[in-house]
This record gives sequence, structure tokens and C-alpha cells, in this order.
Amino acid sequence: MRSPIVLCIALFTVAQCVAGQQSAPIVAGQPDKSNLAALEFSKPKSVEGVGPGSMIAGRFECGEDGSIYALLAGDAPKGDPDSHVALMGIRSDGTTTSFPWWSAPGFTKITGPNAIFTGNGHVYVLVKARGGSEADDHPSAHPAMLTFNQKGVLESAVRLNADSRPLTFGVFPSGNMLLVSQDRLNHRMDLSIVSKTGSPIREISLGKDDFLTKSAAMSPTVRGADNYSPLLLVAMSKVLPLDGHLLLVPMETGDLPMIEIGEDGVLGSTTPHLPADLVIEGLVSSSPTSYTLRVARHIDSKDNGARDAQGKVLAIAVAPYQRLTEISRTDGSVLREIDLGSSGIEPACEADGAYRLLTSGSEKKLQVVTARLR
Repeated sequence: MRSPIVLCIALFTVAQCVAGQQSAPIVAGQPDKSNLAALEFSKPKSVEGVGPGSMIAGRFECGEDGSIYALLAGDAPKGDPDSHVALMGIRSDGTTTSFPWWSAPGFTKITGPNAIFTGNGHVYVLVKARGGSEADDHPSAHPAMLTFNQKGVLESAVRLNADSRPLTFGVFPSGNMLLVSQDRLNHRMDLSIVSKTGSPIREISLGKDDFLTKSAAMSPTVRGADNYSPLLLVAMSKVLPLDGHLLLVPMETGDLPMIEIGEDGVLGSTTPHLPADLVIEGLVSSSPTSYTLRVARHIDSKDNGARDAQGKVLAIAVAPYQRLTEISRTDGSVLREIDLGSSGIEPACEADGAYRLLTSGSEKKLQVVTARLR
């Protein structure tokens, strides 16, 4: 589990640091006690097929039914034989489904996963792959999209254009994909919509809300988005399903907008107004009027040695924060917080008023917990 220690977040990796810093209470900007809610927890259930040596190797993904999708490393026997990384769907009763992302017909070598998206009744995995068909064996790795059903059965494997270089992505209900990458020449994000077979459809412009152009114009802040490497800022972004559209979220920041995107372009945006040293870790749920966010405490990275040629930060560190934060979709203001009660609880997903969370028992074995508001 990750909670008791600081997370080091670098390009394509979420690794555990050796230093055991604990989350400190944050006072400035918090709602008053009348806007603080608490959870009632069920008894934890052990996650099947996962040994005590397993650890979470990336961000959670949330299924439409509240199931948790996580990359697990270590003692996860259903993982890639080479990297020992498994992608597993974890249900509320502790049962699991494995998604064998490392093998697909027509591809000779698959590495990753680079990004994951859950929605439309499927699990999509962005990987790098060699090959593409029996008659077209490419010598270099290309981005590819693997589509699994919720039973873990591979339904399709599509080779994407080698020049697209997507860092993250989302999938519309139509099956068309939104690919997000960095436009290095124009110093902005590159968003393109392609068909389910990988054919180009259109480009999407974020205009004034583009994360790279917006962060470049920012004054220095404690959250440091203005000091992040452009590649890091794009790679940490996340696309999530939202009301038949997609939501582009600037993870590990607190100053940039969350942008709703349809197949024809931008539909709207919300900039969270979080306390000064909190950053977005994920989206737990949404309603017509609010977003409920996982947040973390940003740790000042000015002394971090990982920087690009322009002196921009290539890795950041965050510490756990034991509350969820609900913000208004209208103006981004904090509406309330939900207390997780104690350390060692990882907030993940919500469906029909039930929260799914991960924790570890006395033997450090991964467990899933269901909770509801008191």
C-alpha cells in the first residue's frame, strides 16, 4: 500500500520513496466543520489472487459499477512474466479479474501499460507493441490500443499511427478515441480524435485552457505547475468518462482547469479552488452540480534533482491527505470534505452512494472496503 509513505511521481511511473513522511493536517482553505462528512466502513475483504508482497504501481481507475482497476507489482501471479506487473479489476467482494495486457494476436512484443481507461463497459489499455499483422511486422514499437471486455477477454488490438505518440487517452461511447500528446514545436498540448480503427477524424484545440500555455503564464505557486516539465504535465494528465463525454483532468496540480470534451470540441471547464498545497489525485465521482476529488499534499520539489534542459521539474512528490474534496462544477469552490478517518486508506471509486476503498490488513495483504456516508 502507498498511504504511509510519500509518492514520487515521475514520467510514466508512480514509485514508492524510501523516506517515510506522513501527511500533515492542512487548515488554510478548508471548509468549516459543518461541511465535513464522515464515512461508515464495512468489514474489509481480502483481494483474491494477490499476495502480501504486492504493491500498487500506478493510479486507480474506476469502473462504472464502482469496481477498482489497479496496476499491481510484486506478488501478483497473474501479471506479465517479464515486468511482473498485473492489471486487475477488484470488485467489492474481493473477487478479481485479470487483464493480460502483455499479449495480443499479431504483436510480437508488448510493453507498458502506458495508460488505462475504463468506460463503455470495457477496459482500454495503451501499450507499445511490435508487429501489427502477420504481413506487416514493424521493426520498431508503435503505440497500440488493446480493448478488453469486463471479463478480461481481449476483443481488439489496434495499432495506432507511430507519429501520434499519445501519453494518455480516453474513449467516447461511439468507440472513437481521444489521444493526448505534447506538441513540442508549438508549446501546447496535441489532442486528436481517431476512429476505433485508428483513422484520424479531427484535431481538438483547448485554446486558453491548454495546460501548457496556461501554466507557462502562471506566477510561481506552491503547487509548481508553472515549474513542471511540459512532458511531465501532459503525461500526468488523465482522461475520464463523464456523462457521455470525456473529462480531461490535470493531475498533481491545483491551478489548472478540468476540461469537458465532446467529439466536436470543448464543452466547458472548471478550475478547482483548493487549499494552497493540495493537488488533484483523481476523480472519485461526479454529479450534475459537483465533482468529488481525491487530493494529496504537494511537497515542494525545488530541491529535486530531476530536471529537463530548461530546468523544469521531471518528477514530483506528494503525501497522502485523508479527506475527499467535493467542489462545485460551476465555480470550482469547495463544497465539503469527506473524512476518511485514518491513514492507510486509499480512496478509489464511488457508485450509487457506495465508496470503494483499498487498505492493507495486519499481514500487509491488500483488502477492499465499502463505505457510505453517515
